[in-house]
Amino acid sequence: MKRSIRYAGSAVAITALTVAISSSAFAGCPITVTFKNKGSAPVVISKSDSKVATKTGTGFSVWRKFLSNDVSVGPKSEVSVATQLHSACALGIRKFKFKWQTPSGSTGWVNKKNVVIPVDRKVKVRIKP
Repeated sequence: MKRSIRYAGSAVAITALTVAISSSAFAGCPITVTFKNKGSAPVVISKSDSKVATKTGTGFSVWRKFLSNDVSVGPKSEVSVATQLHSACALGIRKFKFKWQTPSGSTGWVNKKNVVIPVDRKVKVRIKP
């Protein structure tokens, strides 16, 4: 009888440890991205082509999507969007890429490299269509 209780207790401890590790490993990083359109035409930032990668020991992780919707930014204006990165803020250097498109069909990319998430968790992106 004692043996089965010990195994049950071990299973509970392992489950609790797994939950604690899982919740801390996937805590994410809430940030605000501010898109500033410097051009005279409106742009749409693509949610499916805007991605982030986190620096690992020898390179960067795979690119991951992080915007939940396309973002429309009027000419000579800015829009701020709250979003969530997939890994903890303290994990270090990241690189971002954003694809934009104008109503006339022109497209372009903005790449931000070597980004350390600041304490205020705000990232600024300038777009020049």
